[in-house]
Amino acid sequence: MNSLNVFNLQQDSTGLMHVTTDNGVYLHNGYSFSLIKNDLPNPTILSSFIKDNSTIYLSTNENGITEVN
Repeated sequence: MNSLNVFNLQQDSTGLMHVTTDNGVYLHNGYSFSLIKNDLPNPTILSSFIKDNSTIYLSTNENGITEVN
């Protein structure tokens, strides 16, 4: 994981941890991290809401709320 600032952690129904950071959103499967969202104008993600396994809402400090599928 390429970030020192973690703002929020959430676990989805499959057990994956969603980690919101100042460098985007990472998934953690229990063994490794992978970056899932990195093309936002501002990659600092303050919090997230997992609607279902295919839809996540992200809040940023400059761009409001973004839906990720």
